[in-house]
Amino acid sequence: MNHWNVAIATHSRNHPEARHYCQDVNAVKPAEVVPEGKLDLLMASPTCTYHSRARGGKPINDQGRMDPWAIVHWCTELRVKRLLVENVPEFLDWGPVDLRTGQPIKRRRGEYFRAWTTALQVRDSSSTGACSMPPISATRRRASGSF
Repeated sequence: MNHWNVAIATHSRNHPEARHYCQDVNAVKPAEVVPEGKLDLLMASPTCTYHSRARGGKPINDQGRMDPWAIVHWCTELRVKRLLVENVPEFLDWGPVDLRTGQPIKRRRGEYFRAWTTALQVRDSSSTGACSMPPISATRRRASGSF
């Protein structure tokens, strides 16, 4: 599932056996597109626009940065055996934004990220899936974690 038709077309050519949906992940009910109720692998790449250094680290608002919570929703609705998340290293610093300046609040750096990983851990401990939470790694270019 992807909102960008070019990504769907590319993946379809490389993986013709997979089901493909060109839709916004937030607008879809997981159980409708995965009627089996389980996934061996959920690969997710939440929006990085508001975290990336390429944008100067200047988020516009908190709402645009809440996209990663869709992953928790999908993991709650489905039995996900493995979760792979990819993003920019600055994602690890995801936190609230000062409403006056539009800038991240430095003393609360990483607060939303920690809440998000905690939500995934809670989901993991109450699920019947086989997910586990190994450490999250960040390289110079990308941050990734498998859950």
